[in-house]
Amino acid sequence: MKVKCLTKSYKVLSNEYIKDIFEIPENFHLVEEKEYTVYGLLFEKGLVFYLINDEGWGELYPSWNPAPLFKVTKNQLSKYWIFSEYTNKKFENRTFIIFKEWAEDEYFYTGLVDGEEKEKKVWRSVMKKMDEEF
Repeated sequence: MKVKCLTKSYKVLSNEYIKDIFEIPENFHLVEEKEYTVYGLLFEKGLVFYLINDEGWGELYPSWNPAPLFKVTKNQLSKYWIFSEYTNKKFENRTFIIFKEWAEDEYFYTGLVDGEEKEKKVWRSVMKKMDEEF
């Protein structure tokens, strides 16, 4: 799946998105008109987020970005995605369409951000496969 950034400004987001994002940046770390590969989808409280390599952390690890900032340019879903759902006290219910390793480990992203070698290796492999897929 591919998306093109329409805007990097939070001002186009509905109040529902704004109150769901922990820290609202003046602008998201995106390049307008740039096409991004989507590595996962998150559905939470009726909102949709895309997992992409934005301009903030690049290929070190991906970031969740609100769907209204983008236009879908290639709607093919990745063959590496599976369905996953997490329910906990903090987030109530989060639904993911994401690669297997993330889906099976709710702490995968934490390990990746923390620089754990296992998660970094998986991430690089998945990213390469999906980049080649689209």
